Amino acid sequence: MLNLKTGSLKLALIFFMGAILFVMPASEGLSVKSWNLLIIFSATVAGAILNPMPMGVLVMLSILVSLLTDTLTLTQAFSGFGSYMVWLVVFAFFISRAIIKSNLGKRIAYYFIAKLGHNIIGLSYGLIFTELFLAPFIPSASARGGAVIFPVAQALTDQYNFVSAGKHDTKIRQFLMQLCFQANVITSSMFFTAMAGNPLISGLASGIGIDLSITNWALGAIVPGICALLILPFIIKFVIKPHVNNMVHAPILAQTVLKDMGPFSRNEIMVLITFAVLIILWVGGSSFGVDATTTALLGFIVLLLTGVITWDDAMNEKEAWRTFIWFAGFVMLSKFLSEMGVTKWIGDNIEEALSSYNATFAIPILLILFFYMHYFFASITVYASVMYVTFAMLLIAFGVPPLATALVLAVLANLSACLTHYGTTSAPIFFGSSHMSVKSWWAAGFIIGVFHLLIWSTIGVCWLETLGWL
Repeated sequence: MLNLKTGSLKLALIFFMGAILFVMPASEGLSVKSWNLLIIFSATVAGAILNPMPMGVLVMLSILVSLLTDTLTLTQAFSGFGSYMVWLVVFAFFISRAIIKSNLGKRIAYYFIAKLGHNIIGLSYGLIFTELFLAPFIPSASARGGAVIFPVAQALTDQYNFVSAGKHDTKIRQFLMQLCFQANVITSSMFFTAMAGNPLISGLASGIGIDLSITNWALGAIVPGICALLILPFIIKFVIKPHVNNMVHAPILAQTVLKDMGPFSRNEIMVLITFAVLIILWVGGSSFGVDATTTALLGFIVLLLTGVITWDDAMNEKEAWRTFIWFAGFVMLSKFLSEMGVTKWIGDNIEEALSSYNATFAIPILLILFFYMHYFFASITVYASVMYVTFAMLLIAFGVPPLATALVLAVLANLSACLTHYGTTSAPIFFGSSHMSVKSWWAAGFIIGVFHLLIWSTIGVCWLETLGWL
């Protein structure tokens, strides 16, 4: 329920800030429409943080402003709703409903609890190791995170209160959703084949004469990546602070429940078969000529036709439709920030500002700027396509070896998706079920972002020196 007084004050603040910027002249190098779009995007982000209204309403308001100010055409303003990335997220929600409704999610959840559930860290490593195992074989962060890992985490949170002596702890859900998302981001950065945009990044590197091959990518990222995954549960536990940690009786209870559930049901078997087909298609999508979104749609249709889920189940999946509205808006705004030259303008200004500084100062500043520029993007692929080559050329000009430059920027392009709830297609899936506010999600993302920068400025640098790349 919206607190009218507080919500009105927050909304008034956003409009006041936006009004001031709208009356300012467009900056040199930016058209009036580009300047307006930057203001609308900034106000939308501010609104997401201040949270004066539901995010879907906020995005619709931003679309309305972009139309009334003639910043975007009608076709452009609603183009995000036709994005394949947005529909991939929606289908991932529908597929996750099947694994929960069939009780397969419950079975998997209790299996994890039986094997590793003595404490919350044990559960964390079970999910992380699953993510790490799948990452080299599923070239879609959202397919891997949303359709495979997310349903398990969802089932774990649904069952947790029952197995922890009735103690209600909403932070367990926040902890597990944040953990699964951040693990998904890290594994996406570790392997050429773990994220759909990584081959594009490799192609961009090749375009400036750097061989960022599958082997080079995995070799350069494996040690810092594994270190980050091992430390991650402790960082998130420090940030989220779940109240319940010890689950001494949980494994015994889980084994009892698994025994009571008996053999796999018909629907569970159908979900397992469907998932096997989906994984094969996600792994070999390029060979079969089937993209990740089409694969997810296929899985959804199969689950519908076999009766595992119904059309009403899909229509009643409220989180899917809420996410569809606000994520489509962010994808659209991010896309036109790039197409209207806003992000290029920002990059050109960074280049000009740092051109007179020495390498010792300029290199870390460039890497930090590259990392935090992801706040302006709702897609790793778009982000890399706009910013990667510019920053790579700048770093090489300041004396960073080309292969190290290519790898570090490729990794940071992925890791920086940790910052927001829209930075990659898997983010809205976990955020939508986390019960966390935007402010809390962003605060956690910022802390974890600092953690990634520290890992790569210490362990990462030492590892690249060991390889002889620095």
